[in-house]
Amino acid sequence: MDLNDSQKKELYRIKDEILSKRKELKLQGPRIPAEVLTEFRQPTLDEKKINKSFELEMNKMIEMRTFMTKKAVEFHSILTPEQRNQLVDLITEFQQKHRHHDD
Repeated sequence: MDLNDSQKKELYRIKDEILSKRKELKLQGPRIPAEVLTEFRQPTLDEKKINKSFELEMNKMIEMRTFMTKKAVEFHSILTPEQRNQLVDLITEFQQKHRHHDD
């Protein structure tokens, strides 16, 4: 995307903040919470415990989505119109390469 030095500095700052937030929230990507897996070892499943575990995970994901949106706004504001178009093209290409076969 041919970022200038100032843009690169901002991008690295934003990236570091995102990685830090992921670590803070203990987000590992899509997964089944450990508490749910532990529950599956039991003779009977506690539906309330399972739902609570997934609810906590969803709350983390919502918090991360809100944070990521703010970071996207910051990044967008430092890009030129041409760079914005290049970014969309890169994201589109990435998504096409990594899409699920059932999409």
